[in-house]
Amino acid sequence: MPTENSAGTQLPLVRFYLSHDCYCLETPAVASIRRWEETESPAEDRPDAIATVQFPGGTAPVYSLRSLLALGEEDTASGPVLMVRSPRHTYGIRVDRVARTISVDPSLARGLHPALCDPHGRVRGVVQLPGELALLLSPAFLAPLPAGLAPLPPDPPLPPPSLWTSAPPPASGKKLLCFAVPSEDPSTLFAFSLRQIIEIVQGLRMFRVSANDKCVAGMVEWRGHVVPVIHPSALLGVSHGPPDWENAKFAILRGAQTQALFALPAHDFAALSAPLSATAGNGARLPKIGPFVRAAYKLTGGCLVLPDLDRLALA
Repeated sequence: MPTENSAGTQLPLVRFYLSHDCYCLETPAVASIRRWEETESPAEDRPDAIATVQFPGGTAPVYSLRSLLALGEEDTASGPVLMVRSPRHTYGIRVDRVARTISVDPSLARGLHPALCDPHGRVRGVVQLPGELALLLSPAFLAPLPAGLAPLPPDPPLPPPSLWTSAPPPASGKKLLCFAVPSEDPSTLFAFSLRQIIEIVQGLRMFRVSANDKCVAGMVEWRGHVVPVIHPSALLGVSHGPPDWENAKFAILRGAQTQALFALPAHDFAALSAPLSATAGNGARLPKIGPFVRAAYKLTGGCLVLPDLDRLALA
């Protein structure tokens, strides 16, 4: 596990993938890499395992990494199996593919933004590798312990993520920037004050996560920061099809009080001034429509939603 290291010491990592998303384990935790063809039928006492595999000293259960991380995706692959050594047991995880090992500066491994943290401890943090993010997994907590074993102590914490420290711009009256979200209900517009909008950017690739908060769909790397991506329909407490994450523009936003960073897919931008004019609708305030919505207003043919990023940051 990453520790305070002397100059020149590197953190060796085994990288592997689910689709295009990169994950890693520290190299000493990976005992071997096996072909799927080497696995056998799952044991009856491990209903959550998808197979077993023989290793020196016994038989180990094999789990689907997609299922362990609760990504909510169908797992039909038959990729390689990484044999993982934890402090109490050995198990396998099936992944899509494995890349060559890499050694990085230990300072590149950081803790996650609170909105991205895994309450089960399966994800220790994030490593900012050249050209991509990788989630650093915990050998101790990734797979369930065999029955009868005492719980393990938590992994030592990683350094906290770097913070966005730029001061917000001067107040500019009550100007709001509004936008719709791709693939969502176009009659619902999201609005933020100009002080909360840092940048509109395209070309960021979202890394999917199963986070503690259902409002968070994943993360993007923006200017050296790992930024949680808000799932807009979950923010409102409704269900729509997922946005087009691959081609989305993202609005990089900050909480008004916390300065915490978030990203939201966005298009069709427009500016409004408060109070809302009659030309935009009657501007009547709507009942509360979600736990992370500060206010909502009726507009002609739809509504205007003001999310509460500070509450989301502190949830």
